[in-house]
Amino acid sequence: MRRVTDAPSVIRHDERRVASGLPAGSSGMEAIHDPGAWIGFLELEPGAASGWHHHGNWTSYAMVQAGILRWEFGRHGADGARRDAERQRATRLAHRDLRPHVRYAASASKKLARGLFHAMARFGPKLDREQLLLSRFVGAATELFAISATCSYAQWLLNQGKPADEILSIASYFCRSARMRIDHHFAGTARNADKRGYDLVQDLLAGKHELLRQGMV
Repeated sequence: MRRVTDAPSVIRHDERRVASGLPAGSSGMEAIHDPGAWIGFLELEPGAASGWHHHGNWTSYAMVQAGILRWEFGRHGADGARRDAERQRATRLAHRDLRPHVRYAASASKKLARGLFHAMARFGPKLDREQLLLSRFVGAATELFAISATCSYAQWLLNQGKPADEILSIASYFCRSARMRIDHHFAGTARNADKRGYDLVQDLLAGKHELLRQGMV
């Protein structure tokens, strides 16, 4: 048991260990395991439940990232029927093939917000004149919505018992394609030829480049 006077210890991601002695049907990584505490991550497949197990005299805490936590407590768990400690998030745990796309959408959404905020700070009230830049932000946002909607609908179909191979192959292809388009939009916000294109258009409107107009109908 660590004393309060002990120096703080930092446990990094690569220092976590594969957990052992977990309930049946679950897997996870542990960060701390000593006689006084167990701290780590527990994961179950969508639709699965861990086997019934007892925590003894340990005080238990849990943070639910997705799915449902149900604790039965009291003598022989008798209080669980009347007083379920149940918490459910709005979103269900996604299939493992969909999780990378969901995480990408979450990360890219934050990147989009930062990019738009930076553009607002850079251009101020004149941002509405940067139509090409705004079109890239709109394009990325549209694709992110499409990824989120695709993953959500695909997970709903899986929960209904539909063929996983067919659903995941289509959803994964669309999400991968959308991610490539999003990356292209983001790249265009940082490096583009918008200024040169604007200058060229102004020259054309001013009557320059007469040679380019010859033969035009």
